[in-house]
Amino acid sequence: MSMDSNDEPISEEEKHELLAYIASKGEGFTPVHIFNSILDTGSATEGLETLATQHENALGLHGFMAGFQYVVIGDDFSSDSTTNQKIVLALQTAGFLLSLMGTLLSLVGMQFFNTLSKEKPRVQVEGVFRVYHYVRRSDHLAVVTTVVLATSTLISLFEKLDMWVAIPFAVVTAMGLGVFMFLFTGIILDPTEDFYQGRRIHEYLEEKNARKETIERKKTSSSA
Repeated sequence: MSMDSNDEPISEEEKHELLAYIASKGEGFTPVHIFNSILDTGSATEGLETLATQHENALGLHGFMAGFQYVVIGDDFSSDSTTNQKIVLALQTAGFLLSLMGTLLSLVGMQFFNTLSKEKPRVQVEGVFRVYHYVRRSDHLAVVTTVVLATSTLISLFEKLDMWVAIPFAVVTAMGLGVFMFLFTGIILDPTEDFYQGRRIHEYLEEKNARKETIERKKTSSSA
């Protein structure tokens, strides 16, 4: 995906002002991408391009999940269905609706970031942090949908297979989901201290706090 930029050079003073503003918004993936883009180029266009690509990928994932779950909804359901089959139907329906919501959020995010890339740096930065708390829910919905789909599948297995066959599937699935949640939390939600691109904003915050403490100590010593 390629974007045309109408960015104009910004002063060093405005650049540091934008960096401080971005750093105050947290250390997740969105602040990291925008912070690094401003730091390296003086514009948020590269960061916005990365975010748009991520939402394009998420759109494909949500679309696939929604289509898959739509096909299997109510496949084994009938008027004399058991309680477990009714629970599976409810979970499949919930997963389908969550995937649809994720699709819409990803579509909005992709279009918004593409449009915002044509603006000036300050408008780009302020625009991103006006909406990113909402569109980033697309990632969370992907996780929830995965858990819902895995749960409905396991219930179906326990319904159709012997217990000694279904239990190993349940154990492996639980272990896999545990590893997945660990990686999602450590890599997607809070990447700053594990990777170079994330450490840059973390180091900036540490330097900023160190300068603040130095100023406060000087004030304290001068007043004494």
